[in-house]
Amino acid sequence: MEWTGYKTCCHRAALDPAAAFCGDCATPLIRCMNFNECLQLVEPMKPCPVCLNPELIVEEGAVSSGGVGTRLAIPLKLRNHNAELPRPIFLKRLLKRESGQDETEVPLDWQVVEAGAERSFLVEAGPFDTDGVARVELLLTMAMRSKEGFEEAYVFGGSLLLTVARDSAQQVVQNIDFSGAHFETGGLVKTDLRVDDASPQQAQPAGRRVLPLERLEVSEVKEGIRGYGQTGVRVPRTVQFAFHGFPEKDAPNFEVRLGARGALAMGRSGRERDPERNPSPMDVSLRAYGASGALDLETSNRVSRHHFDLVVLNDRLCVHVRSAKGAIINDRQLAAGSVEPINDGDLITPSGDVAGRIGLRAHFRSNPHGVVERIDLRRDPS
Repeated sequence: MEWTGYKTCCHRAALDPAAAFCGDCATPLIRCMNFNECLQLVEPMKPCPVCLNPELIVEEGAVSSGGVGTRLAIPLKLRNHNAELPRPIFLKRLLKRESGQDETEVPLDWQVVEAGAERSFLVEAGPFDTDGVARVELLLTMAMRSKEGFEEAYVFGGSLLLTVARDSAQQVVQNIDFSGAHFETGGLVKTDLRVDDASPQQAQPAGRRVLPLERLEVSEVKEGIRGYGQTGVRVPRTVQFAFHGFPEKDAPNFEVRLGARGALAMGRSGRERDPERNPSPMDVSLRAYGASGALDLETSNRVSRHHFDLVVLNDRLCVHVRSAKGAIINDRQLAAGSVEPINDGDLITPSGDVAGRIGLRAHFRSNPHGVVERIDLRRDPS
């Protein structure tokens, strides 16, 4: 489904916590998981521009040139550019790629960058075999988290361009202009080459500068950070759900999205709101029925009123267990509070004592580009 973006009317509509769509243009409203703090709407498969707003900085005094056979240690800083909201950035992994070498992980002694703060680390490069411009790619897996413990992770990449000079009295000095670089656009890097009569050890260190970062969606899927690994399948937050095999009163008979909460609530409670008897209605009621179609109250009562939620995190459909009884995906037991991905064809059972009586099986319907447009949720047994 083509995404056309938000308009001014959408941001006004999102201030109503019960609104799932913009009343003016009918655009689905996808709120950031920290919407109560940042007031940001997010696109189906993009990060919040406020809660995840990093900058990668080359420290003042860093030397970006050397001679053949030398090694460089480049001081860098990761800055959490969001200084107004108390939302930290989590650097989960840092990889380095150098030409002709295997990808390596850069060790870190820290993970969290608080709002408005910056943390330092070193990246070593070389030794360099030939003169010219050497490129060192950095891949940063960064995440944002919600108060409920949900995590959204993304991979960003930046490149260090280093000048490698011949072992002679002349060297090529490359001045790298990072002005105008911006996190979201990637910026333009302008280079100015000149020949100086100086040895590599006499290269002048540059001032503090921002290294442009770009989102690396292919690496996210390949590394299993987002989506479903090698299959390339991804579930956007705009995915639609269709229900099959449910009594009419237990599930919608039309396609729905995640709604204003960003989740579908599943449990024993009914779908109709009652201020006294049912103040928190379910999106889908999970109940057992006998062969005659009559409600099996004893079995149904083994399911909690609000047993689990279905959410979309990291381009995957996930179950968030809300009941102390836990839940089961296929034969795998989930503890209360856990958040686990659901694969195409998986069976979700509220608890072992209702196995074979109450279950929910997921079937993904993807477009040719591997984006899941609809998920069929079939009651098992129907």
